[in-house]
Amino acid sequence: MENNPAKTLLEKVGTALASGALPEAAQTEIEFRASLDRAEQEMAGQKARLLALGRPVELVSEPAGLRYTVVDAYGRTAEGVTPATVEAPWGRTQVTIASPGSEWADFQRELQVERDAKDADAFKAVFAKAAVRLASTPSGLAYELIRANGSTLRGITPAELADVPTGPATLRVSRPAWPVSEQRVEIDAGRENAFAVEFATGGLTLRSEPAGAAVLAGEDVLGYTPMTVTDLVPGEYSYLVKLKGFGANRVTAQVVAKETARAEVVLTRDVPLEPGKPYLVPELGLELLPISAGTFTMGSPSSDPEHNSDETQHAVTLRDAFWLGKFEVTRAEWRAVMEGAPADPKTDRLPVTQVSWEEVMEFCRKLTARERAAERLPAGLEYTLPTEAQWEYACRAGTTGPYGAAGSLDELGWYRVNSGGKPHEVGRKKPNAWGLHDMHGNVWEWCADWFAYYPEGKVTDPAGPPVGVGRVNRGGGWGSEASSCRAACRLNYAPSDRTTNLGFRLALSRTAR
Repeated sequence: MENNPAKTLLEKVGTALASGALPEAAQTEIEFRASLDRAEQEMAGQKARLLALGRPVELVSEPAGLRYTVVDAYGRTAEGVTPATVEAPWGRTQVTIASPGSEWADFQRELQVERDAKDADAFKAVFAKAAVRLASTPSGLAYELIRANGSTLRGITPAELADVPTGPATLRVSRPAWPVSEQRVEIDAGRENAFAVEFATGGLTLRSEPAGAAVLAGEDVLGYTPMTVTDLVPGEYSYLVKLKGFGANRVTAQVVAKETARAEVVLTRDVPLEPGKPYLVPELGLELLPISAGTFTMGSPSSDPEHNSDETQHAVTLRDAFWLGKFEVTRAEWRAVMEGAPADPKTDRLPVTQVSWEEVMEFCRKLTARERAAERLPAGLEYTLPTEAQWEYACRAGTTGPYGAAGSLDELGWYRVNSGGKPHEVGRKKPNAWGLHDMHGNVWEWCADWFAYYPEGKVTDPAGPPVGVGRVNRGGGWGSEASSCRAACRLNYAPSDRTTNLGFRLALSRTAR
């Protein structure tokens, strides 16, 4: 007889309930327990009905007599020896038939049992050996046939293999300078197991507007647009397209086997460098703003609460106009000259960091050489780092306060209080009075000079001492206190140092006198 606590309890107090002798709370509790019992009975009935919706699963193996395990949708496990028939309820069922030896991996399959299915499912696990033929175009290539148990057969195509254990495998074929060909194969007994791999080339047609532009791969000229490059290994290709009087442009295309991809590029006519006017560095898109010659007071007054001993005020005259980057040099601009990590739209507009002073000067030398070769850089000018005096002159932009007159520090730059502990895309904050962004905060910026205490009295075109230990850094960074973002604040690092908080701003100025 079924033991039902709620039913027994109801029988014992039935008379009391009928007479209303029990308190109302006790009556409510008894009714609640009775409802729980009814719910349990309904769930048990539902589970029984679901189990009845399944179907039988037949398990067969060659050879027979292998251990099997079946785990149904309710977690029940059935074990035994093949051949056998197992009832599987509605839902997913996992079937495993153990292999007869280490040459084979266990047979594992998942079965989805549909509701009210009437036909039996049959799983046949064949543990045998079969012949395999491997071929490639071209022939003579190294292959690996990696089986599910981890064992690997190696050789050179073409190949005929006898007595290969059946089951799933991975076929890898390698050709020098090509991506490895990899495919999943199934080796079956009783059929021809022939697998072939073809290494086919593709092509790329390049056009430009205007036509007649040189197409370069590295330093080599491949031809002139329009042109088609053939016999290319499938993959991504990038070429530089150059035409005198126009800005060079890089074109990238994906080449696939047995097809000819097409790529077109529109070249933009060069805008010549003119004194006193903004300039866009060709191919980089890096904006330079003109900075006029002039005289200013460098350093901070001793009355400034944040004044440091290396910030002695003194008059500085800069005799030559120059250009300075509107923004700090970005990761994308660095990569366009120095090469490096692949493009990433999420980070390309961040200022480049982790670059030493020595690497930055190499960037400047390469850019100068490239622009001179393209006949776009007038004699007597070079790309370089600003001197410390040029940097502070441009930062102050005609003002005398610690952060200029364009706004508060929160409006002008990223520093410890508002940066969230990371650098930000250039140009997100207000510019100073001369249009320069991020002169206060975001990342520290390398300057050309060796660090030293300032000379006494007035100076003209200062460029620092001839030797030293550290190169000057200016501007403060995303991890800096507000005081370090002042126009007068100075820092220095060894020329070989790199940090996550240090980048640079490009200058275009007269070659050193």
